[in-house]
Amino acid sequence: MKKQESIQYILSIAAIVIIVAIVLLLPNMSVSDTDDLAGQAIAKTKSKIDKTDMKTSALTKASKDSDSDGLTDAQEKTYKTYPDDADTDDDGLTDYEEVRTYKTDPLVADTTDSDSDGLTDALEKKYKTDPENPDTDGDGLTDGKEVSLGTSPTDADTDDDDITDYDEYKTYKTDPLDDDSDNDKLTDGQEVSFGTDPENPDTDGDGLKDHDEIFVEGSDPLDPDSDDDGLTDNEEATSAVDRRTNSNDSDTDDDGFTDKEEVDAGSNPADASDTLCVDSDADDPNPEKVKGTVEGGLWKPSNAKYTKVTDVCNSATELKEYICENSYTAYFETIDCTTFDPNSVCVNGECV
Repeated sequence: MKKQESIQYILSIAAIVIIVAIVLLLPNMSVSDTDDLAGQAIAKTKSKIDKTDMKTSALTKASKDSDSDGLTDAQEKTYKTYPDDADTDDDGLTDYEEVRTYKTDPLVADTTDSDSDGLTDALEKKYKTDPENPDTDGDGLTDGKEVSLGTSPTDADTDDDDITDYDEYKTYKTDPLDDDSDNDKLTDGQEVSFGTDPENPDTDGDGLKDHDEIFVEGSDPLDPDSDDDGLTDNEEATSAVDRRTNSNDSDTDDDGFTDKEEVDAGSNPADASDTLCVDSDADDPNPEKVKGTVEGGLWKPSNAKYTKVTDVCNSATELKEYICENSYTAYFETIDCTTFDPNSVCVNGECV
């Protein structure tokens, strides 16, 4: 249409130019003569425009393809196919493919299925499969089934994830068109290899994706608490940087207390100097864990009520033994350490 309008525009300009030329070049002509010449020029221009319109219309009509099958409506008329139906005989091949590619009859559906795979022999040509072999790529799915699933009947592993289309569809229930069905950055093939669930991005439900457990944290994607310290792998991986623990080591700072024990008591499980003291009395059914730090080789309890004990008991070993093996309450109720000799030692609950 735009081409037609351009031609009309050019011809109109030409007519105007002719009229101007007549006026300028033939000044001695009468007005009536000039009008006659102008009229003749306009008539000729209109005639040319009409002819152009007819040719453009004819070209448009000749190239029209109502069903977009590759054959023009005029060609469809020649072949006696339906111009508004891309597959006149409904055999799965377009009229164009039948006429131009496979040289088959577009008016007669080819229902022959030599290998009984659900694809007619005509469609086997289209998909480049073997009409004598129901499973061209040997993956366990028939060619017809692959076409219906959208997988390639000539490629046993359509998404290249190292699992055959059959195993994805039948065994693992994964997407044979997506190499990472659960979007956890592990291919379905890798998940099968690692034993994780290719349909679950976090197989053990600890809050860390399988990929991150294997390639970032080095933890077990099948165990929510890889080191059995009472903290999940995710809790260990997402703790503050200065308190970050190792999900494969139950005692990250090697201070003798599990990461969980330190977290519960409020000490830093990633810093051996910030550790605990445990009441080791055999007669105490609930040993108490006291948060403290090691300063200058001495263990110092963090709780303010033990400050005076630190002043009195100058030996780390003796201090630890005294605090951990005796009742804190009884000790502070019965002994006034503020008046005791700083050089004394703590033995069996008494400062001597």
